[in-house]
Amino acid sequence: ALVIRALGVLEGIALTGDPKFKMIMEAFPYVSKRVMSTDTPLLRKAFRDIVYVDGVLSAKRLQVLLDSSAGFLGDGDAFVDFDTPSEEAMDPTESLKFLNSEDGKFLRSVIADEIAVSLDVVARSSTMELKRRIPSTLLALPFVNVLNLVPDLSKEEIVQLENVREIVKFLSDRQVSSKNMTPETLRALLPELGNSASDIVIQVAGQLSELAVRRAFDVRRSSGEVVAGRKRFPQSRLQSNLSRWNSNLTKK
Repeated sequence: ALVIRALGVLEGIALTGDPKFKMIMEAFPYVSKRVMSTDTPLLRKAFRDIVYVDGVLSAKRLQVLLDSSAGFLGDGDAFVDFDTPSEEAMDPTESLKFLNSEDGKFLRSVIADEIAVSLDVVARSSTMELKRRIPSTLLALPFVNVLNLVPDLSKEEIVQLENVREIVKFLSDRQVSSKNMTPETLRALLPELGNSASDIVIQVAGQLSELAVRRAFDVRRSSGEVVAGRKRFPQSRLQSNLSRWNSNLTKK
């Protein structure tokens, strides 16, 4: 981010006069708040550069950004380590207060996107767990073999589940395992979001509807593959399962 880079240059100049001076550490609470609240292309890019790693939101980096906006910084000599949260963290009530404020509007949008994606991933994860519990001999039965169409979770999606677990943790101070994440877990977070809950629910509903429509069109495509979530699998697999299904129905 250009703002942070400029501060780095100014700090270098200041250090020639006072070796113990830490301009970035002093200014970072203000910078963090601006990065999360100011609606300009430059600062939106700065937010993405800080919080997203390989295209996936990092809950740890988001927490560091929130903590630093409240003055909770790590023990670095001059620079903030976004991958190492401070020993002192922002109180969940303060995080929620910022999220409910006008300055937290953009952050609410980001969290809503993550919740929408995670609800979809949690649903697929639950379906995969159900599939694992069904005897293999029953998976070819009508209305059961459709479970074979559900692809395994990708590494990226597993990371997303872990990130939402961390978001739930630092917004509500509740411990929850990513393996035990359920739609109820995320729904239980909504009352704690206060006034921002309605905005988030509306956006999540819109995102899920958009995802459902996109998948409906993906399944109807004839390009040789079907898309489920962000993971692709061969259309031949779909054809094979449907053929088996039709065969079983014919025999009956």
